[in-house]
Amino acid sequence: MGDKNTTFFHKSATHRRRKNNVNGLEDEFRYLKTETEEMEKMATYYFKELFSSKEVNDCSKLMEYFQPNITEEHSRDLMAKFTKDEIVLAVKSIAPLKAP
Repeated sequence: MGDKNTTFFHKSATHRRRKNNVNGLEDEFRYLKTETEEMEKMATYYFKELFSSKEVNDCSKLMEYFQPNITEEHSRDLMAKFTKDEIVLAVKSIAPLKAP
């Protein structure tokens, strides 16, 4: 009867290869491009635009939407000097095989 696992995995790999194949891409005007060269250019342009930085002119409007989350009490606690007890507790809480 042969090896049934081999047949199963071969069919699975063939199906995945067909499923993962890109046959065409739509451009910004919704035209389907199927030529390999055109698809390469479209993909290159898309990812260059996606991962390139763009100049930001004015961020002042953006800052209006941020609300402060740290209260005066929290701020005071965060700015306070460390005590000897806090340092000892922090060092002793490190796992024995970890670098301090």
